[in-house]
Amino acid sequence: MMFCYIRYESVVYFLLLLGFLVGFRLLRLHYLKPSLYLYVLTPIIYLPYLWQRILTKGNYEVPEGMSLFSVNSFWSHLSDLLSAQLCFDFYLPFATGVNITGVLLLGILLIGLALKKFRFAKPFQGYYAFTVSLCLLVHTSMYLAHHAGQYTHPTQARFFIVFVICLTLIPFIYKSIGGALPSRLLLVGALIAFILYHPIGVENRFYNTMTLPRKTRYVRDFLNKFEDKAILVIIDRPGQYISENYGAVDFDYANQNLDSLLNDLKRGLFKEIIVVQDLNYDTQSPISSNKLNAKFQLKTLSQRQYTATKYIKISCFKQAFK
Repeated sequence: MMFCYIRYESVVYFLLLLGFLVGFRLLRLHYLKPSLYLYVLTPIIYLPYLWQRILTKGNYEVPEGMSLFSVNSFWSHLSDLLSAQLCFDFYLPFATGVNITGVLLLGILLIGLALKKFRFAKPFQGYYAFTVSLCLLVHTSMYLAHHAGQYTHPTQARFFIVFVICLTLIPFIYKSIGGALPSRLLLVGALIAFILYHPIGVENRFYNTMTLPRKTRYVRDFLNKFEDKAILVIIDRPGQYISENYGAVDFDYANQNLDSLLNDLKRGLFKEIIVVQDLNYDTQSPISSNKLNAKFQLKTLSQRQYTATKYIKISCFKQAFK
């Protein structure tokens, strides 16, 4: 079930599983008959993928001169992943000690299965383990080969959540099929891991290295001071606030619809217009993508520096037109 989230790669898992079932002759027609219409309609699920690619064409393309997937990316990102397992500075949001334990037990488990020292209680368990392992291998390899598949990057580490979850489960799988691993040792190991790695989750240092989450948190905390959400927010990423039931537009829209926005404000469609801008610290002026028409007169409500070169300014309309 961990692989059944709605992403492009779910198509790959679907084909892998189908090929596995057919190849090992585990798929029987009478299994499908009661719900045959559902399987026939399954391709419809993938239509949104196609529509998204068509509607967003040109917005999220790979940087020029860089391949979407490549062997070079795979080896570079694999090296990054492996070297990170030897890093114990408690910076990355992964339990490195648990990962290493999982890898060691996985090696012992595979050797034991090969030498027939370990056996699955029932055949279907072996099929299931093979299927999950195959999907996990393809899943991890696919992200490593992607140009944005870096294990130690704040925006890309999320791609490896499934990988580390599976490593976490290895000790329990090892014990369940006969491995010599006392329950007390498992419990003590779990407690030690909790004590070591819980502070990482609480402090959230890795995630906080990104500027966007810090900016978003600051703006949300400010907006939460308003009891009424009848606010229009002008900001460079309006989608984040639309999802929280605020009205929000970007600067291009605001600059092109001055009269309309002012009229809506006078009609009471929203009680306040809040402007959130990134300003250059040296010039004290908005960055190019955050500039607002000079006809708008703004009153500063709050501001905070969040990088070495930029700070956020939150303003409201003091007077829309002279």
